[in-house]
Amino acid sequence: MPTGLLTLIVSFASGVGVSIFAAVVSHQLQKRRDQRQRREQAAFQVYMLLLDLDSRYFWIASNELRGEPPRSEIVAEVRGLAWRIADKLREADTVPHLEELLTVLMSEDAYRTANDRANALNAVTGRIGDTVNPRYAKLIRSISENNVRGIAARPSGHRNNAPGLMS
Repeated sequence: MPTGLLTLIVSFASGVGVSIFAAVVSHQLQKRRDQRQRREQAAFQVYMLLLDLDSRYFWIASNELRGEPPRSEIVAEVRGLAWRIADKLREADTVPHLEELLTVLMSEDAYRTANDRANALNAVTGRIGDTVNPRYAKLIRSISENNVRGIAARPSGHRNNAPGLMS
């Protein structure tokens, strides 16, 4: 076999080999990126649902402190949100703090009072927020703390005009 032909065959074979290798590596990197993106999206969705649940569960804990039963529509909303979060967690097993989340959402005996559960829910929501959306989590925590401190300083009859908190 002539040397030129052999060189051509070896060059062609090595070119095909390099192309196949590059395609396999590219496929694996794309697959890993897609998995990471799905995990991040699921964690973000869970975080947003937790924020909603946290704000609604406040009313459950408040009613318990006053010794009153919560309104049935609030109970239904809280239950619905808890199951939506549980469904999301079932879809995405890699969401951070999975065990803690499921305990807060579903374990009947894990917390003595609704206030204890509300504090645990708030804490786990904050930890997930720190991993999912750290800047937002820090800012909203600061705003929320300022709002709580401001309750005592506001005059009676004060009407809330913050668009996100109007009722």
